[in-house]
Amino acid sequence: MKLSIFLFTLLAALTMQAAAQNKTRDVLFPSFQQDFSRLHAPASDKNAKESQFRGRSAKELIFNDYKPSTPRSSARMAAPAAGKKAAIPSDMNSEAAAAARQPSTPPAAPFKIPDQGEEPKNNGSKPLKNKP
Repeated sequence: MKLSIFLFTLLAALTMQAAAQNKTRDVLFPSFQQDFSRLHAPASDKNAKESQFRGRSAKELIFNDYKPSTPRSSARMAAPAAGKKAAIPSDMNSEAAAAARQPSTPPAAPFKIPDQGEEPKNNGSKPLKNKP
Protein backbone atom coordinates (compact mmCIF):
# COMPACT_ATOMS: atom_id res chain seq x y z
CA MET A 1 0.00 0.00 0.00
CA LYS A 2 2.83 2.39 0.86
CA LEU A 3 4.48 1.68 -2.46
CA SER A 4 1.37 2.53 -4.46
CA ILE A 5 0.90 5.82 -2.56
CA PHE A 6 4.54 6.70 -3.18
CA LEU A 7 4.27 5.92 -6.91
CA PHE A 8 1.05 7.92 -7.25
CA THR A 9 2.65 10.91 -5.47
CA LEU A 10 5.73 10.68 -7.68
CA LEU A 11 3.61 10.55 -10.85
CA ALA A 12 1.55 13.56 -9.73
CA ALA A 13 4.70 15.57 -8.91
CA LEU A 14 6.27 14.83 -12.28
CA THR A 15 3.07 15.80 -14.10
CA MET A 16 2.86 19.13 -12.25
CA GLN A 17 6.55 19.80 -12.99
CA ALA A 18 6.07 19.22 -16.73
CA ALA A 19 3.02 21.52 -16.81
CA ALA A 20 4.95 24.24 -14.99
CA GLN A 21 7.83 23.96 -17.49
CA ASN A 22 5.46 24.38 -20.44
CA LYS A 23 3.86 27.45 -18.83
CA THR A 24 7.28 28.99 -18.08
CA ARG A 25 8.45 28.26 -21.63
CA ASP A 26 5.40 30.00 -23.07
CA VAL A 27 6.00 33.04 -20.87
CA LEU A 28 9.71 33.31 -21.69
CA PHE A 29 9.40 32.44 -25.40
CA PRO A 30 6.02 33.57 -26.73
CA SER A 31 6.81 32.54 -30.32
CA PHE A 32 8.07 29.06 -29.39
CA GLN A 33 5.15 27.18 -30.95
CA GLN A 34 5.52 29.08 -34.24
CA ASP A 35 9.25 28.40 -34.36
CA PHE A 36 8.74 24.75 -33.46
CA SER A 37 6.11 24.27 -36.20
CA ARG A 38 8.39 26.03 -38.70
CA LEU A 39 11.20 23.59 -37.87
CA HIS A 40 8.95 20.60 -38.50
CA ALA A 41 7.44 22.01 -41.68
CA PRO A 42 8.07 20.18 -44.97
CA ALA A 43 11.58 20.69 -46.30
CA SER A 44 10.71 22.54 -49.52
CA ASP A 45 13.06 25.40 -48.67
CA LYS A 46 16.03 23.07 -48.23
CA ASN A 47 16.41 22.56 -51.96
CA ALA A 48 16.87 26.29 -52.49
CA LYS A 49 19.53 26.46 -49.78
CA GLU A 50 21.32 23.37 -51.03
CA SER A 51 21.50 24.72 -54.56
CA GLN A 52 23.01 27.93 -53.19
CA PHE A 53 25.87 26.05 -51.53
CA ARG A 54 26.33 23.27 -54.06
CA GLY A 55 29.77 23.29 -55.66
CA ARG A 56 31.36 25.56 -53.06
CA SER A 57 34.13 24.45 -50.75
CA ALA A 58 33.91 24.65 -46.99
CA LYS A 59 36.42 27.51 -46.90
CA GLU A 60 34.26 29.52 -49.28
CA LEU A 61 31.27 28.96 -47.03
CA ILE A 62 33.08 29.88 -43.83
CA PHE A 63 35.27 32.83 -44.86
CA ASN A 64 34.02 35.99 -46.54
CA ASP A 65 35.81 36.96 -49.77
CA TYR A 66 37.81 33.72 -49.86
CA LYS A 67 39.97 33.34 -52.94
CA PRO A 68 41.97 30.15 -53.41
CA SER A 69 45.68 30.73 -53.74
CA THR A 70 47.30 30.27 -57.11
CA PRO A 71 50.51 28.25 -57.36
CA ARG A 72 53.58 30.44 -57.62
CA SER A 73 56.19 29.74 -60.24
CA SER A 74 59.48 29.55 -58.44
CA ALA A 75 62.99 28.53 -59.33
CA ARG A 76 62.70 25.54 -57.03
CA MET A 77 59.84 24.10 -59.01
CA ALA A 78 61.23 24.95 -62.42
CA ALA A 79 62.90 22.16 -64.34
CA PRO A 80 66.67 22.43 -64.88
CA ALA A 81 67.95 23.47 -68.27
CA ALA A 82 67.99 20.69 -70.85
CA GLY A 83 71.72 20.94 -71.64
CA LYS A 84 72.87 21.21 -68.06
CA LYS A 85 72.32 18.37 -65.67
CA ALA A 86 72.13 19.33 -62.03
CA ALA A 87 74.69 17.48 -59.92
CA ILE A 88 73.39 15.83 -56.83
CA PRO A 89 75.65 14.79 -53.97
CA SER A 90 74.96 11.10 -54.39
CA ASP A 91 76.34 11.18 -57.94
CA MET A 92 79.86 12.06 -56.77
CA ASN A 93 82.36 9.46 -55.69
CA SER A 94 83.95 9.65 -52.25
CA GLU A 95 87.26 11.25 -53.41
CA ALA A 96 85.46 14.05 -55.27
CA ALA A 97 83.14 14.62 -52.34
CA ALA A 98 86.10 14.81 -49.94
CA ALA A 99 87.88 17.29 -52.21
CA ALA A 100 84.78 19.43 -52.60
CA ARG A 101 84.19 19.48 -48.88
CA GLN A 102 85.48 22.56 -47.12
CA PRO A 103 88.28 21.97 -44.68
CA SER A 104 86.93 22.01 -41.19
CA THR A 105 88.36 24.31 -38.57
CA PRO A 106 90.45 22.67 -35.87
CA PRO A 107 88.51 21.88 -32.74
CA ALA A 108 88.59 24.57 -30.12
CA ALA A 109 90.67 24.04 -27.01
CA PRO A 110 88.74 22.07 -24.43
CA PHE A 111 87.46 24.12 -21.57
CA LYS A 112 86.60 23.20 -18.03
CA ILE A 113 82.93 22.95 -17.27
CA PRO A 114 82.20 25.28 -14.37
CA ASP A 115 81.10 23.65 -11.15
CA GLN A 116 80.43 24.76 -7.59
CA GLY A 117 83.75 23.65 -6.22
CA GLU A 118 84.76 20.56 -4.39
CA GLU A 119 84.15 19.58 -0.82
CA PRO A 120 87.35 19.47 1.23
CA LYS A 121 88.56 15.96 1.78
CA ASN A 122 88.62 14.69 5.35
CA ASN A 123 91.02 11.82 5.89
CA GLY A 124 89.89 11.24 9.47
CA SER A 125 92.93 13.01 10.96
CA LYS A 126 90.98 16.06 12.05
CA PRO A 127 87.63 15.96 13.89
CA LEU A 128 84.78 17.79 12.23
CA LYS A 129 83.57 19.42 15.44
CA ASN A 130 85.49 20.36 18.50
CA LYS A 131 83.92 18.90 21.57
CA PRO A 132 84.21 21.04 24.72
